[in-house]
Amino acid sequence: MKIVIKRYNRRMDLLLAMVAVILALGSALWLHHYRSIISNYRPSYILLFIATLLGSSTVFTPAPNIPTILIHASMLPHIPVAILGGLGWGLGEVTGYFMGRTGRLQIEGISPRFQFFWTHFRPILIFVFACIPNPFYDAVGVLAGSLRVSIREFLAMTILGRIFAAMLLVNIPSAFFTRLIEWSF
Repeated sequence: MKIVIKRYNRRMDLLLAMVAVILALGSALWLHHYRSIISNYRPSYILLFIATLLGSSTVFTPAPNIPTILIHASMLPHIPVAILGGLGWGLGEVTGYFMGRTGRLQIEGISPRFQFFWTHFRPILIFVFACIPNPFYDAVGVLAGSLRVSIREFLAMTILGRIFAAMLLVNIPSAFFTRLIEWSF
């Protein structure tokens, strides 16, 4: 696989990337401004959404979204926590996508096997990688952006995969601990 650096003059892509950065910075400034209110933390759905959105919008330093979702799931109903946590988690991944889309990378010399899988199973691959809760999913976002995958397809598969991962995260530990308590008595 050979990577060639070229320049793209796409104003719309640059504008979308700037909007994403401004939204992330604005959210961070808002959280910093209201830190005294947030320090008296009570779990809520809006804070879960904001925390997972900001936690996954960092490209190279992953924030702890999994503990955030698990802590909220221990105090709030599981289904809304999984849906809102997965939604914020999936929407935050768009920063990696825009980084690849507005970046100057063009990938040439891709193996025919990778091209076959990517062209025929692209939505399934994005969904499966999004279902795995790991910090390396940003590489999939950068790859999808640099290969010009549509934003709708990327967001739809990412959000569905992250909601599925959050559903597993909130239900497996509770089932495990319930079974452990039953066995101990």
